Amino acid sequence: MVEKSVKTKKAYLPWVMWGLGGCFYLYQFILRVSPDVFVPDLIATFKVDAYSLGVLSAAYYYPYSFLQIPLGMLTDKFGPKKLITASMGFCVLGALLFSMSHVLWLAQAGRFLMGAGSACAFICCLKLGSAWFTPQQFARIVGFTMIFGTVGAIGGKAPLAYLTQHFGWRTSMTLVATIGVVFLLLVWFFVKDKPEKETGEPDLAEETLSLRDNLLVLAKEKQSWIIVSYALMAYVPLTVFGDLWGTSFLISAYEGLERTTAAICVSMMFVGICIGAPLCTYISDLLHSRKKVILATSFGCLAVVSSIVSFIGLLPFQSMYPLFFLMGLFIGGHYLNFIVICERHPKNVSGTATGFTNWFTMSGAFIIQPLVGWLLDWSSGGSIKEGILNVADFRIALLAVPVALTLSIVLGSRIEETFPEGYKVR
Repeated sequence: MVEKSVKTKKAYLPWVMWGLGGCFYLYQFILRVSPDVFVPDLIATFKVDAYSLGVLSAAYYYPYSFLQIPLGMLTDKFGPKKLITASMGFCVLGALLFSMSHVLWLAQAGRFLMGAGSACAFICCLKLGSAWFTPQQFARIVGFTMIFGTVGAIGGKAPLAYLTQHFGWRTSMTLVATIGVVFLLLVWFFVKDKPEKETGEPDLAEETLSLRDNLLVLAKEKQSWIIVSYALMAYVPLTVFGDLWGTSFLISAYEGLERTTAAICVSMMFVGICIGAPLCTYISDLLHSRKKVILATSFGCLAVVSSIVSFIGLLPFQSMYPLFFLMGLFIGGHYLNFIVICERHPKNVSGTATGFTNWFTMSGAFIIQPLVGWLLDWSSGGSIKEGILNVADFRIALLAVPVALTLSIVLGSRIEETFPEGYKVR
């Protein structure tokens, strides 16, 4: 009986450890996408135009992007638990500062702190997954990790929009900060970096040298840059529609549409990712190919996004639900890039490889969000500053998304296959 209890404990421990890391990834997604439902309030509070609003939202991505490689290396060296607890503290402080801001630069500082704190979330979650699960399970763990992210993104849409409508955006962000404290305590008291049988004091000097060498290998390899460039372009629909402009885009196209309803529609994209990410990893296992799924989903996403940008307002609003869902389903294929780059390199540098990829992917966000905002200001003559949202102006600004997806197809076609030889799907 005792032996059976020990086996049961060993069976569920990996899921608990990885799941608690996933809670952090869930939480940072709430922070990331929250400006999308705050757009009218932020414009009214800070008296900003679309470009300034894009810069405010993108302030999250400046530290998020540039900290990816250092935090990936630190995660490999010190383990994810210490990184997660310290980082969640920054997230909570950033959310509180953002909620109390009355001038734009303080709000930007809050977003900056949130981005810095969130930077290691995905890296640490995958690091826990690689430590607690077998290599054969890792591809699916990447897919399952996205479920946490999409649940967080959904929580940052309709529920946050509802709270904002009834209690205001400041109170809503204060509540989000409180949730962060709960997650921080759970991680601190329960997470272990790896199974006990693998514990031991590493040779830090040797570890540091190894990390430097492997970072150079990543940077010098042509395939690494092709993979991360593909990842950057394939991520553009998510950062444009999901993080900032999706809800306002729908409201501009359908007269009388409530913010909560629009946010629910945008949330369908994240429901699609929630299903698409693990499904794409499973299909890639069945087909024994990462590349085929990458290309198929990129083509699919391009077709759906082009349809939305071209026909929104012309099609009935109800048709937007399946279209946003399909967009998310195809975006799920984007996350195969993390599997591809990890499969090209040793397990002990998975944190560095993930950070390297995430760094380049997220660097696009602090370019594309202000760019779309600038295009909106240009096409509208600055009328968005008065709260006037015109669907025709959005159509012009959002043409940047199909262009990026076209480039993702070109880059995806140059990615080399990495599916492990001899691997059998269970």
